[in-house]
Amino acid sequence: MPYGDGILESPADRYGKTTLCMRNAKRLFKCAAYMVYFVGVLVFAVASKGSFLLMTQSLGNRLQEKQYASRWSFMLVATICVPYVFLFLEALAKSLFRNRRGPVFTDLITIFLLESIHTFGVCLLVFRVLPSCDVIRGLLLMNAVCTIPAFCKLTLSKSNSRPMLRFLTLFIDLAAFVAQCSVYFVVTSTQYTAFLTKPLTPTTTTQTTHVGESLSSDTFDTLNTALSNSIKATTDTIEQVRIRFGWEAPVALFCVSIVWWENYVDRDIKLGKLNIPLGTYKRHLQSVRSKANIGASIWKIALTVAFSFLLLPKERFENVFVSFNSNPTNNIPNDPSLHTGSDFNNYDAGSLSNQFDMNTNNDLPVRHKRQMPLFPTDDNNTIMGKIGGNADQMSLFPGNDDDPNIAADPFDFQPDREKTIDDYWHSIGPFVPMIIHFFSTGLCYYFSKSACKMQMQRVAFAVPLTLATPVTLAIMIGLCQWKTDQIVFIREIMYWDCSENLNTTRITWHIIIGLCLWYLSQLWITSHIWFPENKRLATTETLFVLPQYDSSLIEQSLLLNRRRNEPEHQKNKLEEHFEDLDIIDGMAAFSEDEKLENNTKIYLCGTLWHETISEMILMLKSIMRMDIDQSARRQARDEFQVIDPDYYDMEGV
Repeated sequence: MPYGDGILESPADRYGKTTLCMRNAKRLFKCAAYMVYFVGVLVFAVASKGSFLLMTQSLGNRLQEKQYASRWSFMLVATICVPYVFLFLEALAKSLFRNRRGPVFTDLITIFLLESIHTFGVCLLVFRVLPSCDVIRGLLLMNAVCTIPAFCKLTLSKSNSRPMLRFLTLFIDLAAFVAQCSVYFVVTSTQYTAFLTKPLTPTTTTQTTHVGESLSSDTFDTLNTALSNSIKATTDTIEQVRIRFGWEAPVALFCVSIVWWENYVDRDIKLGKLNIPLGTYKRHLQSVRSKANIGASIWKIALTVAFSFLLLPKERFENVFVSFNSNPTNNIPNDPSLHTGSDFNNYDAGSLSNQFDMNTNNDLPVRHKRQMPLFPTDDNNTIMGKIGGNADQMSLFPGNDDDPNIAADPFDFQPDREKTIDDYWHSIGPFVPMIIHFFSTGLCYYFSKSACKMQMQRVAFAVPLTLATPVTLAIMIGLCQWKTDQIVFIREIMYWDCSENLNTTRITWHIIIGLCLWYLSQLWITSHIWFPENKRLATTETLFVLPQYDSSLIEQSLLLNRRRNEPEHQKNKLEEHFEDLDIIDGMAAFSEDEKLENNTKIYLCGTLWHETISEMILMLKSIMRMDIDQSARRQARDEFQVIDPDYYDMEGV
């Protein structure tokens, strides 16, 4: 026998090596999962915010044609309504296949009223406020939607900490509430919308150059006169624009924040003998929300469409799917839409396109004819001489069908040019931000929900969502420093507007206020995300107060909607269950821990009809190992008060 063959490895040694290998593989897999979820949530959140701001900035574009302006309007409406469609399907499925309570009439009135206020705030923010701001100010303004949650946390939340710590918490809550309310002073007292200081004349010369080449001097003078009058009328309405933006932004932010009040109300309102059972009604409202959301989701979709028509001019919904030639040489629109700051921000004052149409000829030919000499020297060879016309009636457009004195050349035609990559990009490019936003928002919500279910909340939920705003802001500031005026994706159609030089004092102060007041106060108001109490694989209803998400504010909706007190919610669900079974009185005999106890129970059942001896032995060994493990877990829980999330009960049958 060779030396060493008698020294055999024991089963315990082999098991130990296998276990160590499995542990190391498990650790590597967990680290990889943490990294994937962290990067996924952060990247998708940044992509969602960036693509959404790109659509709102393009909606406020003052120099685009109506086809694109209409497309941005419809794409934003569709973007807002996508979560409502998912909400309708989810609520319908729960109502059909689960035992859910039904709402009474007062519950429906309350839910529909709150959802209507929230929908109006979202539409006002998306269709009026954000398009009036540059991309940096719009991003910072999104962090100021916590007014109602801040007030509820200050006045209606429970605090079980020590007196000194309770006083400190109360002081910070008050500071956060004041910081959130400061947005109303900033947008009303300072010139927060940068478009009011930008030049209102068109910044491009493509269309003007070709118009000048094709129009006569009289028509060109008429065009300049109309444009000057329009700019003068626009300048007269700047003060009206500033006043209206001063009330639109505060109202929009306040209405948006009202939807998250449930997560920050822990108790009833008691003022002397007056008792308002707000906390009790909140718990009742959550129990009947599933069936009420069937009608509420449809109601929100209808309101979004209605508010979009009310808040946007009617020209924004015309020619949505009309294609047009993107060749610059043919880009002389019949209805030029040179949108100015007044055109978008002051619909009641009239738009530049309307004034422009009243003073120009809309029947300008756009076909390219062969060039003929305008001033021939030989009278016998001139066009006027051949047709007997008068030289004073000569037109700048030879072969014009509208002029009966000029003969058209039947062989004068020019074939359509082949489409290029730029033409296709102009056609499908405006839909790219909507597609990116749809997938990035949905994946961000899915990754965030999965991270909370797998108890990866601090690393894969709290950290990336906290970093979403600073990372997006850093990217936009870097791009604006590189391209000082605009970050252009499609010229005059799709871009981020930087508005002004970042070295100016006004934008610097706005960035400081946005980060130090609105962003930091939002972090404190949503600080509960750092202390999760949920069990593994908890339901979505346990993790989040409201179903689904807000596509326009994905980061804020996830942070503010994450449930603050999971044990209380679990207790309320158990009480509702026993109340439905009419045994709620029997719950008083149990302690609080027993009420919340929800242990997994494993039933062992096996048949031994035709198993071999080895199979029977293996089955008995498995039963014994499970019994030893369960006994150890029970002793650790009962004797040493160890909280074991994997505890289970076992029973053999």
